[in-house]
Amino acid sequence: MPLDLVVLDSLAPPDAPPEMRALRLPALERWLASAEVGRHEGDAMAWLASRFHLSSPVPVAPIALAAESVGPTAGAWLRADPVHVRIGQTSAVLERGSRLGISADEAGALAAMLSAHFREDGLAFIAASPDRWYVSVPAGELPETPASADAMDPRALGALPISRGRINWRSTLTEAQMLLSSDSVNAAREARGAPAINSLWLWGGGEWPVKAASPYAAIYADDVFARGLGMASGARLHGVPGSIGEVEAGTAASLVVLESLWSNVILERDWFEPLRGIFKRLEPVRLVLGGPKGTIVANLKRPSLLDRFRGTKPLTAYA
Repeated sequence: MPLDLVVLDSLAPPDAPPEMRALRLPALERWLASAEVGRHEGDAMAWLASRFHLSSPVPVAPIALAAESVGPTAGAWLRADPVHVRIGQTSAVLERGSRLGISADEAGALAAMLSAHFREDGLAFIAASPDRWYVSVPAGELPETPASADAMDPRALGALPISRGRINWRSTLTEAQMLLSSDSVNAAREARGAPAINSLWLWGGGEWPVKAASPYAAIYADDVFARGLGMASGARLHGVPGSIGEVEAGTAASLVVLESLWSNVILERDWFEPLRGIFKRLEPVRLVLGGPKGTIVANLKRPSLLDRFRGTKPLTAYA
């Protein structure tokens, strides 16, 4: 049974904390030492999109939104994720919504405020989760935006949306920033010492229906983009199992998408160590490790006696 095992967030960026860069995963490192290792220039999300034969720019927003318990939703959509922008004397830093401790009530209130204000422009905001927001866009008004959330870095302020229709997206974003900064939700956050939700990261625009190839019969994922790809391609959808031993064997290809190595090092115990005992049942196995500077694609093979004498390398060596 061909198996693709994707870990979206696994290669530490150069500025990662020392404890992250020092992390060693012996079983995973042994698999990589004996594998045929290549590189994909995009992030793991871009690699997934290529497997489903999606053209660029990838319509991440409608695909992910389909998996947010709402089903496929017609029309044009953008991701409009909440962020905190901190301006320094010589640079600016963007902090993702996942690091801001946003509550569901805060997200819902801010999305409703933005929808009310921009109603005449035809924009409607949805906070599907505290840190994943979407905006419905009138036909012909999708701007040109970064393709990925991984473009967030101190240079990201230069990656502003480029208008293609009547909506001036740079002015709209500036107006949204002013509204967010002056809202009572952020006043309350700042009063308790929490960073303000003072901007939006616009990216991943596109329209449903999405025409996707069908490379997998079954997809095991909690990530909304991967699950949306399953919906677009007609694959059977499952949540992420507790271990690799719970992945069903069969003749058709399967995809497993895990979200992070760094927040869950038990992946070593439950996924990479047991793989040796069941490798024959699952092979060929392809391991895809995503990071902000590119993606590693490794065709795994059962380690031989000779491979045991090869030196292993930490994951940082592949980043």
